[in-house]
Amino acid sequence: MLKIVDMKGKPKLRREAAELYAEIFKEKPWSENFRPEEVMIRMGEQCDGISPSIMLASVKYGFKRRKVVGFSWLYEIFQDDLKEGTRYSPELKFLFGGKKRVFYFQEVGTKKEYRRKGIGEKVIRKILKKAKRAGANSIVLSTNSNAKAARALFSKVGFKDSGIVRPATTPKELDRTYWILELEN
Repeated sequence: MLKIVDMKGKPKLRREAAELYAEIFKEKPWSENFRPEEVMIRMGEQCDGISPSIMLASVKYGFKRRKVVGFSWLYEIFQDDLKEGTRYSPELKFLFGGKKRVFYFQEVGTKKEYRRKGIGEKVIRKILKKAKRAGANSIVLSTNSNAKAARALFSKVGFKDSGIVRPATTPKELDRTYWILELEN
């Protein structure tokens, strides 16, 4: 049985999600080398502050065992966050007209042997519903230009490629493009 559960206040689930994150992002096209401890710190920085955030894990339950097979998190960002040299391009300023609330979709990942089974799509759709209930007007994310499966999935759930590019900041990194989903409240 597969359930999508909230990771907030559940350190063991967060730890498992961090371990899965480190495992997934070693793969191409990312080829990153994160330690789970680093991921836990990033999760905390992005999701444990005063801004609204949502953290979900896809958990497979079996006989006397459960394991995290997917994860996702997002959090609210503000116009003041849009600065050169950060993950939030100043070109995203147009999203903040009026009293609009913008959330940054930070991550989504699924364990290799569970991919292409709809788990990523389920967790994304659930997190988007929760974001809408939290008052989000727009969701923005950036994805690696070579992450074809991720880009297809984001398109399938309604994100549109904005055409705004976040250039690589290191020789190892690849350019990223921003994708935006406008929510109707």
